[in-house]
Amino acid sequence: MKVYIYILIDFWASWCSPCRAEHPELMKLYQKYEDKGFEVIGVSFDENLARWKKAIINDSLEWVQMSAPKGWNSEIAKTYVFGGIPNNFIIGPDGTILARNLHGKTLEAKLKEIFGY
Repeated sequence: MKVYIYILIDFWASWCSPCRAEHPELMKLYQKYEDKGFEVIGVSFDENLARWKKAIINDSLEWVQMSAPKGWNSEIAKTYVFGGIPNNFIIGPDGTILARNLHGKTLEAKLKEIFGY
């Protein structure tokens, strides 16, 4: 059986209130679809690593977390080219970007479309 993995790259920072406000809903979606091939990778633009780690614990984030302490000057920010956070990208199994900057109900609808429920 072939497994297809869909990855949501979630750009955020501990100091970004809108980013942190999205975490509870994203956690529900992650838990709903993780066994079906959905992964989340959090990429933080925090320069203060202690504050970033505390936010991961406080928000009970279960997915992989990476740090881009150079923020907008980091290679990943230059690669994905976007203007602000929160922001995200859904990457399909073949590596193509399927959607970007989906939040709340629009993210939920896209995941329902992908996974069929």
